[in-house]
Amino acid sequence: MDYFYADGTGSGTECEIGGSKKLNRYDLYLDCADESEFYLELIRDGRVLQGDCGGGAELILQRQDEVEVPDQE
Repeated sequence: MDYFYADGTGSGTECEIGGSKKLNRYDLYLDCADESEFYLELIRDGRVLQGDCGGGAELILQRQDEVEVPDQE
């Protein structure tokens, strides 16, 4: 999993993902190699999964055929 912050900085880690799906709702659990683990509740709208990742932060996941890495200047 690669993640990026609003300022363009970011990092990556290997994660195992599990969870369940009911209609357009996904409950995902991520267990990552950097010893972090977290739970996401997401709603699917077309090709986009949108939800809350805690602390008032919003998370939007969108399927892409290629990974885009932001410029880090």
